Amino acid sequence: MNGYYDIHFAQSCKVTFQYSAKKMYGEILSDIFAFIGFITLCTYEQSYPKKISFFDNDLVDTFVRDNLKENIPKPIECIYQNSFYSPNYKIRKWTQHLINYSSIVAQFSLIMLKWFENYREHGQVIKLILRFFIDKYDFNTEKFMDAARALEIFHRFNFSNEVLLKYEYQRLKSKFKILSCWYHLHT
Repeated sequence: MNGYYDIHFAQSCKVTFQYSAKKMYGEILSDIFAFIGFITLCTYEQSYPKKISFFDNDLVDTFVRDNLKENIPKPIECIYQNSFYSPNYKIRKWTQHLINYSSIVAQFSLIMLKWFENYREHGQVIKLILRFFIDKYDFNTEKFMDAARALEIFHRFNFSNEVLLKYEYQRLKSKFKILSCWYHLHT
């Protein structure tokens, strides 16, 4: 294609995390990836950072000129290379998103608080589910196993592992046999 008519589109999101106290690098990255997981889920497409800038009140350049003295924040720039990037990534239109920002904007702060709370509590489950988006156009056994592991872990966290009484087990077994027979008759 002629270089004069070469057009590239990109979608981006700028997010600022502010902390009341200093945080370790790993904690900040955990927060960044929790937010990226939310964006991935809402847009129904893989999301990843390209650049991360860190600021600290102790890292400043001082600009002095005549009577003016200004402290200018000095960022630490990290160009982030994602090893899970898939070239099959497609830019999605807002109509293809699972959740549109306009529908949650009024409750966005509350939703974010809940998301981070759930991410801390069920991070392993969320990460396994989000692995589907690494290359969602390719199905493989690992993706299926990740989904099965996510369901198993979620179940273990949220339901007791009591052994069923024999009659309850038999009742459930019969119910599934009936459902299975119905399915085979109607397919």
